[in-house]
Amino acid sequence: MFADEYWRGRFKGWTVRFGVEGRLDMESACLIAQRCDGAEYALKRLADAEEKALAEAGIPGLTRAEIERLAVLAEECGEVAKAVSKVLRHGYKGASPFGGPNHKVTLEREMGNVRAAIDMMITAGDVRGGDVQHWRCSKRANGWKYMHHQG
Repeated sequence: MFADEYWRGRFKGWTVRFGVEGRLDMESACLIAQRCDGAEYALKRLADAEEKALAEAGIPGLTRAEIERLAVLAEECGEVAKAVSKVLRHGYKGASPFGGPNHKVTLEREMGNVRAAIDMMITAGDVRGGDVQHWRCSKRANGWKYMHHQG
């Protein structure tokens, strides 16, 4: 029977919670509690199925939070590329004909957003800050030698 001692002890307060104290017996409260516990189990199975679908979608080993941070980084990098294109086409002082800041300000803002996305990933432990710094320094030391117009 549903009204065993386990359920009686665990869900004694459910009659109060559902406002049925004094009107229903303890066995009814136990049935309510079991149904709620079953709903929680069903929600957990749904969440597990969603996680499995993500893994099958070609994103193995990534949590939703990691995927979200990567998406933010990709979006911000795309916005930097767009801002660079605007500067190349219209110059730093150019601006949208609809108003707003000039292209230099927009580029600075978007570059700051990329740095913020990188910081978010470092703070979360997705990438190691020391390694990011290493590659930054390596690029500064070696990457510029192939440029034609830098001093």
